[in-house]
Amino acid sequence: MLQDKAMLATLSISRWSARKIDKKVTREVTRAHGATDDSGEFRKTLIDRAHLKPLMSSESAIRAYHYKMTLPWGEDNERILPAKSFQEYTDTNRQLRAADERLRRDFVALYPSLRTAAQSRLGSLYDPKDFPSPSEVADKFDIKISFKPVPAADDFRVDVGNEAAAQIRASINAENEEKFATAMKHCYGRIHEVVSHISETLHKEEPRIFDTLVTNARDLVDCLPALNLADDPKLEELRLELLSILPTPGSLRTSPTARKRTADAADAILAKMAAYK
Repeated sequence: MLQDKAMLATLSISRWSARKIDKKVTREVTRAHGATDDSGEFRKTLIDRAHLKPLMSSESAIRAYHYKMTLPWGEDNERILPAKSFQEYTDTNRQLRAADERLRRDFVALYPSLRTAAQSRLGSLYDPKDFPSPSEVADKFDIKISFKPVPAADDFRVDVGNEAAAQIRASINAENEEKFATAMKHCYGRIHEVVSHISETLHKEEPRIFDTLVTNARDLVDCLPALNLADDPKLEELRLELLSILPTPGSLRTSPTARKRTADAADAILAKMAAYK
């Protein structure tokens, strides 16, 4: 049962945007141009956002890892996480969150000087009420990860009568099957995206080949065994074929023969995937 193989993981990240709508300036601008009140907004950038860039990059890294290790599952940002991946997922996220916490402490320590510098930076746009206190700004950076079981029809115990309960359980099963099918299609979509990128890049006359062309594909190959919750043999066959065509990035950069061979092999995988539809 899926409930024995996976769980639902929800990631929530909050960040201080350091932006504020200035209603007074917005009114001045709209009136100066004869525009209506709902025609636009003037949004201030309160501090030099270069100081927020490390935290924004950290957020991106955490989200990217979350999406890499999970598959989509319905509403509320819930994603399905294979039980096989739970320990690796939690260990890696612990490291990512610890690094993010260090960045947050560094920013909070710098924040009072950034708030002072904002007075000359913003000129007459400066309003001290726009700026949270140091303790408040620290609370605006947060990361939460929660887990819960995949809902099972047998867990529905509300006393609504046998016929109604049976209909609700059937609805739960149908919804789970639809979401599971979508999640498995997403695995195929990931393969198609990676292989298409390889094909398109290597068919160019003078391609710019970055290491990520190969490393992203290898990451996917490593993740797919756990994500293949349906034990789909076609998906595993595609995974092994993708693994078999991956040379080193250096060989692709230096050898036209290696580029053509890999591009042709990628095209063969895409043709096979088209036949599955």
